[in-house]
Amino acid sequence: MLRKDLGKHAHILGANRSDIWLDSTLVSTRNNPSNGLTHREFLEGLDVPDPEFEDWLRNTRAQFDNSGLPQQQSLATPQPILARPPKGILVRSKAGHATTRAESMASQLVADYIATNFEEWFGSWLLSNDVSHAAGAADLEVSCNVMQDDGMCALEVKISHIGTGRILYASQGGFSGSPLEALNQELVGGIVHVAASKVSSKLPHLLGVDRSEGVAAGFAHLGKQRLMTFDPENLEEAYSFMSHARQAHEQGVFVAWQAFIRMAQLVDNVAEDPEGKADDLRALSNEALALSGDNSLAVALVAIARSMAQLDPAESTQLAKRAMKMNPMNLFARQAMALALSNAGQLERAYLLSKSCQKFLPEDDSSHLWDLYHALVCIAVGKTGEALVSAERASAGCSEFIAPRRQLLGLYLHENRIDDAKVQFDLLRQKEHDFSLDRFLNDPEYPVDTLRNRGLINGSFEDIFS
Repeated sequence: MLRKDLGKHAHILGANRSDIWLDSTLVSTRNNPSNGLTHREFLEGLDVPDPEFEDWLRNTRAQFDNSGLPQQQSLATPQPILARPPKGILVRSKAGHATTRAESMASQLVADYIATNFEEWFGSWLLSNDVSHAAGAADLEVSCNVMQDDGMCALEVKISHIGTGRILYASQGGFSGSPLEALNQELVGGIVHVAASKVSSKLPHLLGVDRSEGVAAGFAHLGKQRLMTFDPENLEEAYSFMSHARQAHEQGVFVAWQAFIRMAQLVDNVAEDPEGKADDLRALSNEALALSGDNSLAVALVAIARSMAQLDPAESTQLAKRAMKMNPMNLFARQAMALALSNAGQLERAYLLSKSCQKFLPEDDSSHLWDLYHALVCIAVGKTGEALVSAERASAGCSEFIAPRRQLLGLYLHENRIDDAKVQFDLLRQKEHDFSLDRFLNDPEYPVDTLRNRGLINGSFEDIFS
């Protein structure tokens, strides 16, 4: 449409999947002071009643205003439009100082896995070593060192912003075995996951508003924060933030997050127009796979969303396998695979995989999500005591999270902890507008399939609440 409107000048317009720009050698612009539009604000007119978002928006607008662009332009001094060819967030990875070939190989592999996670989270690009050290070639550097001494290995990871030298994330730990066993370590899997989560909150300020990737990272971070509260109003805000992220920098992973949010609204029974939200989930899942079918995180998010919403379990299993094959260090892929194995009856494998995700909880701001999923796997396996601990932790970590409270109600009843069960029963009645004991016990559409399939829900509970 834009090219058509430009007519014979269509050649000045450049575009790809994520950006549109004008050829700076062919155009110039000037503002007319008489029309009152000499200064426009970044995201002008957007109003989100949230203190953290308002702080970010205020700082970003200030950064834009202080970027050296004049606020008033004279008619006599036309200004060129500065075109920046879109490139994405560029990442280089490197091994630290190693004394053996095995240490060097392990260090580079771990660094590459962390950089690959950045690709999946942010739509960034991992540069090859022959160009990554050119001046200005990269935004971020991932450095890793694996060092062996007396059968033990020490691991050090550092992620820094090249332009400022600022260290965005640093971690260290140890494990027994050889350096090349590093990729089999739960410690490494945790670092790979947590590093991307921690860095995401810092990218918007570092990249600035003239980089669409930085704007997208900011919106995506805010969206994920809202999602993880599982508050009904926040879930809709989270969806909106992911929409803004996608508009700023077209990436299928943002669409996958939107599908995941629709699933959360459906499973938590807080969605207005549930049939419409279910249609959204299907459409968004398909779109995410079409845009980013080679992105392990996007595929894993779709797999979990479809599995939890009880949409096509067989396809969810295939998607989980695909995500794991692409990136076995992706924590979402591991959890998607654990849920798929549980649904397929491969309970011991499901339990071990889910248990490995638990090792990363102390640093992960999504820990209540992993606790819920582990509780579901433990219920399926028959480890009700461990399921109860995980469900209690998930509920304590996020007060608005309804799903773990449903599991707690069934588990408390199974353990004959009647007073605790009554507390959960009353809370569910407050939080779910159509909750009833009859629905919990008898409605096959009510999302407690794992409890029901394990025989932990039965009609004898009716007398307790009569």
